[in-house]
Amino acid sequence: TVAHPGAGSGTPPPPTRPPGRAARHAPVPPPWSVREPAERPAEPPVVLPETVAGGLALRGVPVVEPLLVAAAAVAVLGLGWAYRLAAVGSPLRFVAFWLPLLVFLAVVVGVLLDRRTDGVRRGLALALTGFVMAAPKVIRTPDMPLYFDELAHWRQVDHMVATGGILQDNVVTILRDYPGLHALTTALERATGASTWLLGTVLVVVLRVAVPVLAATVGRAAGLSPRAADLAGLVYAFNPGFMFFTGMYAYESLAIVLQLAVLGMLGMVVAGSRGPAGAARRLAVLLTAAVTMTHHLTSIMLLGMVFGLVVLHSGRIARRDVRRLESRRRVARLGVTLILVVLGWTALHAAEVWAYLSVFPSKAVEQLAGLVESFAGGGPDAAAPSAVAADSGAGSRGILAGAGVPVYEVLTGLLSVPLLTALGAAGALLLWPLRRVPFTRLVVVVAVAYPASMPFVLTVHGAPAAHRSWPFSWQGRAVVVGAALASLAGLRVRAPEAREGSAPQADEAGGPPRPRRAVRALARRTLGRGQAFLDRVAPSPKLRGVAVFGVLAVVLVGTGAVENNATQRFPGPYVLGSEGRVQTPELVAAARWAGALDAGRGGPGAVGGDYYSTGYLSNVGNLSPVQDFPVWDLFFYDAPVPATTIERLPRSGLGLLAIDRRISTGRPATGFYIDASEPPTTAPVPVTALDRLETYPWAVKIWAGTNYDVYRIVPEQALTPAVPSTVPDAAVPDAAVPDAATEAAR
Repeated sequence: TVAHPGAGSGTPPPPTRPPGRAARHAPVPPPWSVREPAERPAEPPVVLPETVAGGLALRGVPVVEPLLVAAAAVAVLGLGWAYRLAAVGSPLRFVAFWLPLLVFLAVVVGVLLDRRTDGVRRGLALALTGFVMAAPKVIRTPDMPLYFDELAHWRQVDHMVATGGILQDNVVTILRDYPGLHALTTALERATGASTWLLGTVLVVVLRVAVPVLAATVGRAAGLSPRAADLAGLVYAFNPGFMFFTGMYAYESLAIVLQLAVLGMLGMVVAGSRGPAGAARRLAVLLTAAVTMTHHLTSIMLLGMVFGLVVLHSGRIARRDVRRLESRRRVARLGVTLILVVLGWTALHAAEVWAYLSVFPSKAVEQLAGLVESFAGGGPDAAAPSAVAADSGAGSRGILAGAGVPVYEVLTGLLSVPLLTALGAAGALLLWPLRRVPFTRLVVVVAVAYPASMPFVLTVHGAPAAHRSWPFSWQGRAVVVGAALASLAGLRVRAPEAREGSAPQADEAGGPPRPRRAVRALARRTLGRGQAFLDRVAPSPKLRGVAVFGVLAVVLVGTGAVENNATQRFPGPYVLGSEGRVQTPELVAAARWAGALDAGRGGPGAVGGDYYSTGYLSNVGNLSPVQDFPVWDLFFYDAPVPATTIERLPRSGLGLLAIDRRISTGRPATGFYIDASEPPTTAPVPVTALDRLETYPWAVKIWAGTNYDVYRIVPEQALTPAVPSTVPDAAVPDAAVPDAATEAAR
């Protein structure tokens, strides 16, 4: 007896139907006839699972965590060795700098691409990447601030700790209106009692650890698969400013972490359900308020991204698509709220923000237009104006000019831009099915800003503006490059749940227009050919992993060379106008000595002078910088000081004038002597102009160092006839100024 379905229940199986007459007598085709095979439905591509159960282990012992920690330790120790080599001027310092970072990168890439590692271990790899990339800055200056912005922020925190006041003047004038970082550090100082510099260093390292993880969440919100999003977080950790510019103790280091968190929450609001989206909205408002009170440029960039998301989410949606309609309403309400939050604080300081930020972009546009005109004019003389303009700080500049880096850094720096552009284009094509997801559109638009900024790098004033935009444009660039790298590695690019957003709208019955179909077909053919090429060239996963490592190695070294020249990266002898090489024992001693002057009588007054001398006396000596006074009129020209400036001197509050006499030997690396608003000049400050200061009755030299002079300004003598003044014999103790041997050892 053969059991059949339904046996024992009294239900017989359904009877089979005999073939019909037509089927039995159907004509049989002759064997020589050719029949077209019946079209079968397209089979879905075979995609390996994101994670294979079991985990990466050696004889049953997990090895991912020890391997990552050991690689991070080797990288940090290797960087310390590189700085020891730099201290003695060894040419091996560049190799010693990159080699441990590349070893660590190889381990991280292996962990991210291995399907036996889960999301927690991949998150650990990203966090350790942030830690390792923060190490060069910490090892470079472990005991005190080095870069100009750090000095200004350190002084602001010390003032807040000492006085409890929030809004106080600073040599960086705009810093007064954005106290977020300083308030957080002061709160930590009140809670722990540790020094402000130690707290600031620890805080920056913690923020660096969080950045790659947050960048990965932005990739997930844009529709990437978990592994592709992790690759995007790794790519963002290699943006040009990550290692030093946003790795110093400054307000952007905190603001960009908050802004990345807000950006990820915006993606959650676009795609999330009512519950998670509601919590994300409330937290996004709080974090946006914190961003707005921390950093001006980050606030403006966040404002632009929020506005762009609202615009991109305002397209036509079918009435029956309730989910997308509800998402648009949520985004519109949240977007308007965030815009009002940003504008509310920024409007209070609009004049200061505009005066501070508009200098470089406005001059950059003028210089770029002049550069285009010079090239359009043609002929052998077309480049001559650019050379002159470069000397005057108002024209073109060479790519990696004067960087002082090896040839391989120059080559990778030049190669990284077209490589990132090509990978970004490929990633945008891979994200084409998500083109109707507003957040994905926003990410692609932000990514375009990186190659669009490259022409401004060729101008003197445009280069700083372009460099400041990269931490933000890379938030989109990392996502599209991460998608391309995931495809290169043979991983899933888009998350399965993200495909719902790419379904056609219900009211598009007639199909897409012909141009759109042509673009879609071209994109599919391009991706298909690229995938076929990869299958031929690198058929095995190991070869693809090596290719991913090679691409990231070029990006790491190339972007590091583009952003950080040798003087910024390594210690060494003094370099005029390079903030990484102007800190000497003599300058620090002069600043501390000046800060102790007239301590019981209200201090010596405001300080002025060249850019870095003023900065150190103001920040290390805790003195106020002079405001709204043409300091350059006092020592720029080999001519008497203008009468209008002399008349303003008693009202300026200027009490000390600090001069680095080496400004007469060449032009600073910054392109200016005092600030960007000074009159342009094509030659160094004349030595006779500096010597003329000793003939004025209102300028009494009270510090005569090896390279630095400090004058006390006596406003009451400003309108008296010129009488030469001399330095009193006991004005400067010999022990106060380090000798030449001490400075050379530095």
